[in-house]
Amino acid sequence: MTSTIKSLAQAARHDMLLAVRCRGCGHCANFLAADVAKFANSSRPLEAIRFVCSECDGRDIAVLPSQIDRDRARNILVWRPVRLK
Repeated sequence: MTSTIKSLAQAARHDMLLAVRCRGCGHCANFLAADVAKFANSSRPLEAIRFVCSECDGRDIAVLPSQIDRDRARNILVWRPVRLK
């Protein structure tokens, strides 16, 4: 299923989780695709969404969509993007 997801809108429609990993330092964070779609253009491809690593300020980021298995009890830390005024 994840190989057919090309845009942020598709990932949000399927209620997917985005694993965002910095290629520089390996830091990883999880976001809900619907939350990211509120701040980014949802028609853009996943690899075109800009993230900045909070650990090393790197911009070489990989975005991997994945299904959320809500039936299994897993502890997943999900970050929520916010706009500061």
